[in-house]
Amino acid sequence: MLLHTIVPEPDGTVGVTMPISIEFSDPVATPARAAIERHLKVTTSTPVTRAWHWFSSRRGDFRPKTFWPSGTR
Repeated sequence: MLLHTIVPEPDGTVGVTMPISIEFSDPVATPARAAIERHLKVTTSTPVTRAWHWFSSRRGDFRPKTFWPSGTR
């Protein structure tokens, strides 16, 4: 299984509601998703309470509980 796409691209400018969206080349079985989440590392300039949400077997979104603080990198 490979990462197919990651959005937004590095150094992109987006709005405060934009998730980090990861699409995989192959479907991810529901029992495997938690292990994948633990292996992916997202570092932010401003600490936020955050979570993953899976929209399909190939796409997971990472976003803060409410909004990204303005200026977060």
